[in-house]
Amino acid sequence: LNPSMTSQGVRQSHCLSGLGVRVAVMAAVAVGGSDADSTTTDIGGGVMMPRVNLGTCCGSDPKIGVPDWFTVGGVGVDSAWDYSNQPVLGAGLVASGKHRSEYFITSKVPAGDHVPGGPSILGACDTNPNASLAYVKDSLKLLGLAQLDLVLIHSSCVNFVPPVADPAASDNALWEGLIQAKKMGLTRAIGVSNFGVAQLESLKGSGVPPAVNQIPLSIVPFWGSTVGHDDALLTYCADHTIVPQSYGSLRGCPFTDARLVGIAAAHRVTPSQACMRWVLQRGAVLAAGTGSNSTTAPQYSRENIGIFDFALTAAEMGVLNSINGTAM
Repeated sequence: LNPSMTSQGVRQSHCLSGLGVRVAVMAAVAVGGSDADSTTTDIGGGVMMPRVNLGTCCGSDPKIGVPDWFTVGGVGVDSAWDYSNQPVLGAGLVASGKHRSEYFITSKVPAGDHVPGGPSILGACDTNPNASLAYVKDSLKLLGLAQLDLVLIHSSCVNFVPPVADPAASDNALWEGLIQAKKMGLTRAIGVSNFGVAQLESLKGSGVPPAVNQIPLSIVPFWGSTVGHDDALLTYCADHTIVPQSYGSLRGCPFTDARLVGIAAAHRVTPSQACMRWVLQRGAVLAAGTGSNSTTAPQYSRENIGIFDFALTAAEMGVLNSINGTAM
């Protein structure tokens, strides 16, 4: 599962400007969206996470994306052990010349349908806390860092193929490994990705709630889903102080839908920006890539970071919410 998948090839560029408007969005329309105009959010313990993060998966090359992202003022970078490009990302961090405190790095440990294990590495869904701890340590080595800002379990072991005997036990073992990693100072915060309500409930016995749940969250469905946004899951996260993070906000962006196009034009922004702003006003942070084309990546970086200068009205949020599964 790929937290930074985007549809960069179908982005549309327009003149960009902002209204500088602050909007109070009704809870029924935007879950937790009251701080959507802030560039960071507190994910617990005073750890401030950027609300917009550069994706480095699935066609978004960190070698291309990181320099432009930092140039436009981007801070957060989303990565994963199983994207197999962390050495490239690490080299980009060094080349940037930035101090460690000037960027926020997320990594993920493989789980779910990832990494069945082998002679030299533990299986991702073995019932063994040392598995996730080992992946955290290896990510640090690959990135050339001493500490990560956030580490996520990439997917619940309920998705593992072939099925594991007790997915909840495997999830809890992975979670215990991340708890240990945080205690050891290897990461500042820990969370999950692609966890539903049942899987989140299974972690309650640890007494340590996830700081973040990175999930597919978009205006319309993608990858065969029937809906773009699971509102019940968003409500659960809000009720349990778990920050949702969107992936696929652009893969599930209905760029040519007349309703979206009209709303974007009203704010003099691109449909891509309206889709990402919608995510923020749903109370989520996001990861979005900028592709692998050095010609278009700078513009995509500017678009991604430029979604704090306007706000969608409650009526516009209602319209975009209603598109869920009905793009035209």
